[in-house]
Amino acid sequence: MTPNAATSNPPMTETIDSTNAAASTLFLGQNGEWWDFWLIASVLFAALAAIAIGVTTAGAIVSHKREAAAAEEALERYKLNTEGKISDSTARAAEANARALEAKLELEKFKLDRSLTDDQKSRIVQKLKPFAGQEYVLSVSTDQEALRFTRISLAPVFVAAGWIKRPPKGTISIPEIDAAVNVAGEPGVRIQIALTKSDDVKMRELVSIVAAAFVAEGIDAAPAGTPDMNDTPAIVQIRIGSKPR
Repeated sequence: MTPNAATSNPPMTETIDSTNAAASTLFLGQNGEWWDFWLIASVLFAALAAIAIGVTTAGAIVSHKREAAAAEEALERYKLNTEGKISDSTARAAEANARALEAKLELEKFKLDRSLTDDQKSRIVQKLKPFAGQEYVLSVSTDQEALRFTRISLAPVFVAAGWIKRPPKGTISIPEIDAAVNVAGEPGVRIQIALTKSDDVKMRELVSIVAAAFVAEGIDAAPAGTPDMNDTPAIVQIRIGSKPR
């Protein structure tokens, strides 16, 4: 019996040894094939992760660049719009200031008396001298500016041109300048002749030339006819009204 038992022991020992040998080749209880599988799987996963990182990185960079470009474009549009509004506002303000200044200058100009410089008087005199000896009368508004203008600027012109001044008709007169009161009250200067002489070509030419001489120097003047001179039709009447507004 013992020999038989001895002969059966060796196979069991060999099995145990084989099992131990196989166990010594494992790592964490897994063989090489298992680890090969997961190695390959890990490599694939790492590759996919790298691709994902590359794609997301590129996406982030491109998106930020586009956002920056869009923001810069929006800023430029804002600047242009703002500059345009500021420019329009500045232009409107400048235009309003110009209008206000012009209105102020016009007001100041209106406040000033009408006047003629020595040169202006000289030019008018040269135009009136060909009619030296022509009789005339003055009719002046009681407006103080009209009185000053007549005394300082207008009356001396006719004297220098050799015209003959006649005293005013009627009892209402202005002794200071030996003129009648301009009861018509029409503004500006009117160079008038009697209506009975309105068909006289020379008289019409005369009043037109006198009026034009004053207009050329910036004085509002015009020729006209009047019915109150029938008794002295050949006399020219110079009516000086207030300064036109």
